[in-house]
Amino acid sequence: MCCLAFQIEINKKRDAELAKLRKLLEDVHLESEQTHHILKKKHQEAVVDFQDQIDILTKSRSK
Repeated sequence: MCCLAFQIEINKKRDAELAKLRKLLEDVHLESEQTHHILKKKHQEAVVDFQDQIDILTKSRSK
């Protein structure tokens, strides 16, 4: 009987640790998605900026 109670306690601790790790994984995943969104936005802004520079150079060469 003692062994059963001990095993139940170990299982409870493992379940708690697993829940904690799942929450941590979810938080890291959300942070990763936010970072991806920010980097994608910065990349798009850089592409637009470079395209503007190309347009300016092209216009200045055609004059």
